[in-house]
Amino acid sequence: MNIIGLENNYYLTQNDIWITVNGFTEVVSKVILDFKNLITNQELNGFECSSSPDNDCSFNICFPIRALMPEPNHTINNNLQNFQVKITAKFKNTATPDEVVTLSKYFIRGGKDKAAVNEWYMSDGDYLAENYWIIGGNSWVAFTQPVRISAGTLIEDSNYPLKAIQEERKSCEGVLIKYLNSLGGYQYFYFDRYENKEKTKAGKSVQRIASRLRKDNFQNIGYTETKTITLYSLTEKKLQVNFKELVKSPHIFLYDEKGTDVDSQWHLVKLDDNTSSWNNYDNVFENKADFTLPNYRTIEL
Repeated sequence: MNIIGLENNYYLTQNDIWITVNGFTEVVSKVILDFKNLITNQELNGFECSSSPDNDCSFNICFPIRALMPEPNHTINNNLQNFQVKITAKFKNTATPDEVVTLSKYFIRGGKDKAAVNEWYMSDGDYLAENYWIIGGNSWVAFTQPVRISAGTLIEDSNYPLKAIQEERKSCEGVLIKYLNSLGGYQYFYFDRYENKEKTKAGKSVQRIASRLRKDNFQNIGYTETKTITLYSLTEKKLQVNFKELVKSPHIFLYDEKGTDVDSQWHLVKLDDNTSSWNNYDNVFENKADFTLPNYRTIEL
């Protein structure tokens, strides 16, 4: 039995990962695939693949692998995981013993666009950093270093070749963002200016019988409250890719300098909208991003 498509390692789960199983000695009835995350011990088993007229089987393994990836953790980067893939071939001739192949491979929460010689896997020694690593600016310094793959683990390494300081064109206090990039690493981006907005909307009311005119005949039962923040950045051309990475990230955090630990310093936010325009006079991109902030209050009676 041959397995084509898993010859390498460090596959990116947000890309399709098609494998083809062939080279059977007899006519195959079906192929069964079992998946296990060797770090979390979570399993998904029993994926069946019927054979084609050419006596082979093709299967996109990114879906079960993606489902077995743990929830991302920005304090301890867990986006590199080790998996076991077990492939069992069953034959139409039931007297023929099953063929079984078990592989161990690493997978990364990330994905690449089609460009140049890009592949849907990475290599030992590669950095989980996209474009320039922004090390800081006039008023801030990056909290961590880039991470790179080293024999199945992620280690911080300050030798990443593309580093840049982000120019702060506005003198007012800005906002620092940390985001999960497309390669499974976390990077930083600074916005020069921000606007906070709060909006409340009345909910339903309960009608009441008022026996006297001076009494109320209804009761409000609560409000919904929404907190948003709009961030602005004048970004030089070489760092625009970093902004594009940010607005495509599924895991974005806003820094709160008043926090005393990791949980209180970083607030998970949700991207609502973003725009970019090129300003050829100032030779910068004018970037804007709208985020919804966390809200822990239930304003109800």
